Amino acid sequence: NDSQASAVARAPVSRAYVFLIACLTAASMLGTAALTILPTLAPVVARSYGVPPVWIGYQFSLVAFFLTFSLLFLGSASRRWGAVRVVQCGVGAIGAGLVLATVPDLYALLAASALMGAGYGLIMPANSHLMARFTPREHLNMVFSVQQTGIPLGAILAASGAPPVAVAWGWQWAVALLALLVFALAVLLGPQSARWDDDRDPDAILLRSPFGGLGIVCRSVRLRNLSVSGFSFSGAQFCVATYTVVAVVEQLGYDLVQAGMVLAVSQVAGIGSRLYCGWIADRSGDSIGVLRWLAIGMTACGLAALGLATSWPLAAVCVLFAGLGAA
Repeated sequence: NDSQASAVARAPVSRAYVFLIACLTAASMLGTAALTILPTLAPVVARSYGVPPVWIGYQFSLVAFFLTFSLLFLGSASRRWGAVRVVQCGVGAIGAGLVLATVPDLYALLAASALMGAGYGLIMPANSHLMARFTPREHLNMVFSVQQTGIPLGAILAASGAPPVAVAWGWQWAVALLALLVFALAVLLGPQSARWDDDRDPDAILLRSPFGGLGIVCRSVRLRNLSVSGFSFSGAQFCVATYTVVAVVEQLGYDLVQAGMVLAVSQVAGIGSRLYCGWIADRSGDSIGVLRWLAIGMTACGLAALGLATSWPLAAVCVLFAGLGAA
């Protein structure tokens, strides 16, 4: 019956649950790769548009704007359509954005940035909805950490895979190959909706006003502090993802492949750190304490980055960016 089927679907040790977490991790991974592939290839992409490489920040700002818009106004989409279906839609929007990004036109790039940002914004709350619903509380930090490794894995995919393809065949081919992977995941997610979206409500409001949620956050000291820290941590994370390649190419004179390696090193360190910190948070029961030490690490590495110079050996540069990625 339905209750037995639901109990089996929610069993955290089942193959279906493992497959679900793998799909959610893949969605985070490919979504992050899509958001970071243009910053990773910023020197050659900017050359094709005839603009300075540091202008990649404007492109990423547009992505972030639509990501924020999607989070604020479409956060209830999982209730209406089902979380798996929302992840599929988000992945599809990201794939469409990648295809548009290969068109050598500024307006196409603007539309591509909007699609990728909105799509990524759909994925994030839907992923959290599914994991919070089906994961036992005592394993929640660890499972979230496993799923969150998709973020540095995506950056590694972009940083290590895109530069060689771009050097060999052009940056558009690197973006197109990533689009194929994204669309493949969208197709793979389709049949999963029937199993995991049993809580969807077709009558739920799709578009919501963000002001009610913002009011709750502002009135709660705990939520307000978490929001401020999340703002700061995300800012640090996306600065590293967006500007690492530009910094080491433009200021240290590295080639595109070397710069991609430095970015990949930072993200590999991020994977190990996410898993370790999730385990420590579960074991100690002190998530805030873990965040406090990570904030100290971010500050120390950020200050150390002020001393970056061409005299630094490659190994020292990699160690610094590994620290940034881990924190």
